[in-house]
Amino acid sequence: MTDYPNVGYTHQGWLTEDHAYLIVNDELDEVTHDIDTRTVVLDVTNLQEPTVHVEHTHDTRSITHNNYVHGDRVYQSNYTSGLRVLDTTGLDDADPGLDEVAFFDTFPAHGDPTFEGSWSNYPFFESGTIAVSGIDEGLFLLRLQDSAGDPEEPLVALGCTSCPLQVRAGESGVAQVTLRNTGAAADTYALTLGQLPERWLAAVEPQEVTVGPGDTAEVAVTVGMPRRTPAGTSTLTVTATSTTDPEVAGAAPVEVHVTNGQPSNPGSTQAAGVPGPDTRTAAGPTGADAAMVAAVDDTGVPLPGVALALLLLVGGSTVSRYLVLRRR
Repeated sequence: MTDYPNVGYTHQGWLTEDHAYLIVNDELDEVTHDIDTRTVVLDVTNLQEPTVHVEHTHDTRSITHNNYVHGDRVYQSNYTSGLRVLDTTGLDDADPGLDEVAFFDTFPAHGDPTFEGSWSNYPFFESGTIAVSGIDEGLFLLRLQDSAGDPEEPLVALGCTSCPLQVRAGESGVAQVTLRNTGAAADTYALTLGQLPERWLAAVEPQEVTVGPGDTAEVAVTVGMPRRTPAGTSTLTVTATSTTDPEVAGAAPVEVHVTNGQPSNPGSTQAAGVPGPDTRTAAGPTGADAAMVAAVDDTGVPLPGVALALLLLVGGSTVSRYLVLRRR
């Protein structure tokens, strides 16, 4: 049987990832023995004779409660001092110890050894989010900052400012997307489209843009589909990738609502309301249609050399086809 000094009430413990050490919380030692917040680390490599490896004394007076190890860090809910995050990599050093690397005070009213504040936490989400409970304060969702103090966020962010885009089947529409450089230096981004529904055409303009730090750029995404496309909602993706560092990238969904009805310029009609041949010529699109200079195929792969795309409605037929004119 292994004991440690100033035992109050051995409440909870958690093993390190290698199962060499058990990190223990005593819930009453701070109150019973009038000591600062303490974490006891036991060496359990020999289960027949566990020993006290080291005691870590915090610079707080709060009571310790639940702690959990994830990776090389231990996440402690210490009542009135909130969440405390300690680095465990120093436990194998000649002078072993824990090192506090982060904290979040969920109970700023005071730090006395009372049963108030944070009772438990959960640091195991794949997203890196840490859920921390407060007895009376509710739920806190937190995330660690990196060593430089900057939040772990992408260096480029995109958002569709005109979504959802409303488009009538057989026509095209333009969605406006804002690109923001959230990094500390200017960068150039290549714009691409993906997740395009079958038989749709889409283009992004510009295809490459340079943006200063903290600045934004506007991107236009033109979307078209056959006239017999059923009504409903589809989503494609616009992605910005740094041309200097491909690992720096951001994406945004572009939601498109397709509606049915007569085209804006349906052409002549026959008796009984049957659409007749389309009398429009292939003189080329104007306005938004003219922006389709970077069409992609059904799988979202760019088609190089495409100058413009026209939707050809075959008169008297139920078939809609794409006529693609290539640059000479």
